[in-house]
Amino acid sequence: MPRMNRSLRPWRASARRRHRTWMLAMGLASVGWGFWWLELALWRFVPQHAPSLTVVGTAAGIFAVAGTIAAVLTLRGRNRVWIAIACVPLFANLALLFVPFLLPEGMGQAR
Repeated sequence: MPRMNRSLRPWRASARRRHRTWMLAMGLASVGWGFWWLELALWRFVPQHAPSLTVVGTAAGIFAVAGTIAAVLTLRGRNRVWIAIACVPLFANLALLFVPFLLPEGMGQAR
């Protein structure tokens, strides 16, 4: 039985693709930030088991670089609202890249 209200024009998958890329970028940013929050929690409560800041920075940086690439690929839309929404994972991943530069000098040795 045919659907009477269905449009007969071809369906475009670009919005879905952009959304998946946006979700990938946000997921990668969340995992990277999770590394830093786990490091801070371990450093605060069980400092003898906390990994070094170099290890955490490298692991989070790998996810941040991949997330930044995905976020830049998300910016392929032309709609201003979509570009504003796509800037959220871009800024989250870029901020994640700059966290090691914002830490105090002796934070890793103060255990």
